[in-house]
Amino acid sequence: MTQHTPGPWTLTFRAGAWLIQAAGRVVAQIVAHDAEDEASARLIALAPEMAELLRKVVEIADGKAVHRTLEDDARAFLARLEVT
Repeated sequence: MTQHTPGPWTLTFRAGAWLIQAAGRVVAQIVAHDAEDEASARLIALAPEMAELLRKVVEIADGKAVHRTLEDDARAFLARLEVT
């Protein structure tokens, strides 16, 4: 399985583009044309956290653990994702 650059990933805006960075390097760059570009960049920047949240869901579905904070984690993630 191919590994992604470990998180956290940060999102910054510079010179007309959204930069997604991790560990001191640019992971992705999206040229900003409209609001959809910012939304796309935000989604990409949250990818490592989304993957971890999905891992928790899978763990629960397999009956291996109970995470009392899963709903809180999911709500907090969605709040960050849906920033307007």
